[in-house]
Amino acid sequence: MNMQQAPEPRNIPLDLFLTLLTCGIWNMVVQKSQFEYLNRELKEEKYSLWKTVLWTLLTCGIYMLVIEYRKARDWERISGQSGDTDAILALTLGFLGLTFVFDAILQDKINRRIDQENAFRP
Repeated sequence: MNMQQAPEPRNIPLDLFLTLLTCGIWNMVVQKSQFEYLNRELKEEKYSLWKTVLWTLLTCGIYMLVIEYRKARDWERISGQSGDTDAILALTLGFLGLTFVFDAILQDKINRRIDQENAFRP
């Protein structure tokens, strides 16, 4: 998806199933989709899948906690939400090794926003 193309909602149950089936590898597809959406909304190339994969491997997974936290904070900014609820949830789930669960929660919020945007398009 390029920066101007309207995004499509993701199938969250299918993403969760495929993530579990592939021992987490499918979550890279979900990450890429979320990165593209956030970059589009932020109007900057802040997130990169390959940079994230590289740094996550080099830091034995710690960088993924940073990315999940940043995604949560950026979502709060994009959606006009105040507080740190999503950021705290992202870190808590990340420390438990459940970043894919936060990705599903974030994807639900993104899907709802996409549906709202699409409702106003002809």
